Amino acid sequence: MLGVFFFHLDWEWMSGGWLGVDVFFVISGYLISSILLREVEESGKVSLSQFYLRRVRRIMPALLVSLIGTFLIALIFSDTSFFNEYLNSLLSALFSVSNVFFWQHSGYFAIDSHLVPLLHTWTLGVEEQFYIIIPALFAFFATRSARGRRGIWFGIFLSTIGSFFLCRYGQGVLSDGFRFYMLPTRMWELAIGTFLALLLTKYPGIRGRSFLHQVFGVLSLGVLIYAFSHYVGNSNFAEKCLFTVLATAVLIICANEGTIVGRLFSLPPLRFVGKISYSMYLWHWPLIVLLHIQAFRMESGVTVTNQLAVLAAVFVISTLSWKYVEEPFRRKRTWKQCLASLSLPASIVAACILIGFTSFRGEGEKYTYNLEQYHEARFESARKERYPALGPNGVPQFMVIGDSHARATGFAFQDLADEYGISGVIGTHSATAPLVNIRASRRVGDPPFVKTWMDYIEKHQIKHVVMVAKWDSLYSLETRVHLQREKMTHELAQEELRSVVNDLIEQGRHVWILDQIPRFKKDPRLAVRLISDDYCEDVSGRDTVYFASKALNGIESDKLHLMDAMPYLIQSNVLSPVRDNVFLYKDKSHLTPEGSRYIKDVFRPLFEAMSS
Repeated sequence: MLGVFFFHLDWEWMSGGWLGVDVFFVISGYLISSILLREVEESGKVSLSQFYLRRVRRIMPALLVSLIGTFLIALIFSDTSFFNEYLNSLLSALFSVSNVFFWQHSGYFAIDSHLVPLLHTWTLGVEEQFYIIIPALFAFFATRSARGRRGIWFGIFLSTIGSFFLCRYGQGVLSDGFRFYMLPTRMWELAIGTFLALLLTKYPGIRGRSFLHQVFGVLSLGVLIYAFSHYVGNSNFAEKCLFTVLATAVLIICANEGTIVGRLFSLPPLRFVGKISYSMYLWHWPLIVLLHIQAFRMESGVTVTNQLAVLAAVFVISTLSWKYVEEPFRRKRTWKQCLASLSLPASIVAACILIGFTSFRGEGEKYTYNLEQYHEARFESARKERYPALGPNGVPQFMVIGDSHARATGFAFQDLADEYGISGVIGTHSATAPLVNIRASRRVGDPPFVKTWMDYIEKHQIKHVVMVAKWDSLYSLETRVHLQREKMTHELAQEELRSVVNDLIEQGRHVWILDQIPRFKKDPRLAVRLISDDYCEDVSGRDTVYFASKALNGIESDKLHLMDAMPYLIQSNVLSPVRDNVFLYKDKSHLTPEGSRYIKDVFRPLFEAMSS
């Protein structure tokens, strides 16, 4: 728990603290399976009613109280789209599907994690979904013969292997969000805990105080300390999780009272942290979110003093939660007693949800904010030439290509295409600049969107090609790769843009490029709510990177047209998210539909050229 907490505090020396979640999954699988195996051995059956009573007693009281606390924190950004998402995550946490919710809301357009009070509840979702499967499995297990039980264990073994391989090698098939948040790719960690419970139940002599137990106990603890202090999270997290999980399993075997690590974990301070660990997990992240909200509002960074204050506050609140919420509920021995005691906090949570949806949702924002989604393009549709049409039906004269920023400007092109009666199409995909050899990764399974767009342009003899992208993302070399070169550089990115443009011009096409849309440093949606209704940013001293302009400098052709939206969005060196009582920005850099229409005159020369 402390590893996760310190990692969430952004302490650099705990860069791998996120692996504490994996340790938690192993321990959870081990403890629950041990209880169920013991019940099978002692009574020959599993009482599902008693199992879920124990789980409700353990999980729900502290969770409900923490949900009430997070609601009060979330009210800080009421009347915004952030609060809408919080309410939906609250419902998800209540019904143990937080991991599903955050999987569906992960990715490019996801809200900054430091502004999501219930993000940490995804682990409870995984755990509680495991609790649906494992007791039913053990109840069935209790009715089988010895041979049938071996078959069940073999099935669990195959599922464990399959889950790990899905986690490790599912990148080309599953999204990173699914692999990180969902039970099918996390079950192997819980299942290893289950196998550990079987091993120690069947062969209790494995645990001991021998010299080997001492050595392996210290080594496994050393592996965990190294992992917590050195590992860095990325999309290839499965191997790091595997080493951590195996080290945890060894540590459970060797952490006996007579061993060094056993005596270490028996120290009163660590035992106390263990007692309050569940409440600490529930409360640490909402308070860290509150810290970041205050830092955002004060326009200052998070200081060590702030972090230590949060650390102290979490310990105090967690201790109170353990003593006055968790402990009293442990004495509730029947469903009647338990549900009666839960009725008050459950009613308060229900009231919070009702009040939130009826009084504080984002539709009531002072400024009109269009929440229309920027849909991800499907490669299958692009391959079959099913592109969204712009303007009237007919043979397309122009094509807009690029990333999500191109999709955001589509509303301006739609209006102008209708106004001039000119047909066009738009092909976009998030994080995909219209450069053939530059992608977000080298994965073989990545669909070649840009090549497909270029093939369409050539096949249908499109005369005007419009390229829109977050060009300055090409300066973030760690997020881009060049398919034909080992190392990505700024010069390669610029060279690739020049090559694509020259190829199109040589084919006789006009190339229209919208240079960088000006970006905010702070998310304007939240800044308008928390800092000032008139929030804006002074850009006079800001280094503005005109990637496209720099890359194409020197190309002299009447078929190359550079367009700049900055004169429309920046006035007197001030960038404002709101004009005429309308939000122009969806986030720090994407335009809303209204924002797209606000700059549509930038594209008017394109339509004048096509209509002349």
